[in-house]
Amino acid sequence: PNQTIAVSLLNHQDDVDSGCLVGGTDAVYTLDLTQPSDVLLVGRFSQGDTARVALVLPACADASDGLACGAAAISPARAQLRNLAAGSYRVVAESTTAQPMQLTALVRPALPPTIVPFADSCGDILAIPATGGFFQGTTANAQADYNAGCDIGAQPPGGAPDQLLSLTLSSEKRVIFDMQGSAYATLLNIREGSPCPGNEVLGACAAGYYPSRSYLDVTLPAATYTLQIDGYSGQSGAWFLDVHVIDP
Repeated sequence: PNQTIAVSLLNHQDDVDSGCLVGGTDAVYTLDLTQPSDVLLVGRFSQGDTARVALVLPACADASDGLACGAAAISPARAQLRNLAAGSYRVVAESTTAQPMQLTALVRPALPPTIVPFADSCGDILAIPATGGFFQGTTANAQADYNAGCDIGAQPPGGAPDQLLSLTLSSEKRVIFDMQGSAYATLLNIREGSPCPGNEVLGACAAGYYPSRSYLDVTLPAATYTLQIDGYSGQSGAWFLDVHVIDP
């Protein structure tokens, strides 16, 4: 859990029918959970490849053993399961071209979702625990306050409606932000500094116009960061944000 491993598919074949990728060359790993957990599988794959990550029951017998399938048009593929019971599971990485992959199983104790009802400005910003969590809100009734460097051009001042969260790190951490399941084309922007919301962190703005929505995997030094939950090209609506904080 919470470590990235290299997956070589050399001399592998299609051994597991996960129901996720028909005919894909696969590699299988054990994931043991000692308590109910929130799990996010992340599979990075090569350009031009079609790849999947899946969580399945230990038997790996057929597609009925599949619990979650992560597919994406561009890397990475992500699969999410929340409040998964303690036990032993199998993680499957699959590729149509048998190219090398990277696989991460992000695991934390199961947490209930945190509703974000306001958080429309720096005056009512919502703090994320240092251990991360799962958050949901809506920008449909929020104000458009802040621009973002990865938004499409020709937007009005403030861009789309946005909400703000904060994350304080006491030491350097690898932080994964995942907005899959959100109902619109999201935009996630990480900022730091005073006055709030601070300046954009280099390489930490993600436009989620793909169905898998915004995703960031960044290593951040100790500081307080502002998360700008926004919309791409003026869009707004209901959003989800899964935050995993691990050692770099």
